[in-house]
Amino acid sequence: MILMTRVPEEYIAGTTSLLIDDAGGGYYVDVVKKDAPADFIAEMKEYDVLWRKEHHNQPYFIFPDDPEYEKYFALIE
Repeated sequence: MILMTRVPEEYIAGTTSLLIDDAGGGYYVDVVKKDAPADFIAEMKEYDVLWRKEHHNQPYFIFPDDPEYEKYFALIE
């Protein structure tokens, strides 16, 4: 299954630099702004769950309530 969604860029703080997973694969993560609307966050959380199932638990988004939010935020290019 290929998952696709259209993400309003005004709600994204930025995209991380290239991250490498345990298997040596590379990926990027979109960091959601802290002031993004709750309905946007809820919809993207549903999408993120599906994405992680298809991509070895790699996140597509990091949300403001994530304990590692600041870590990912610091990795924005």
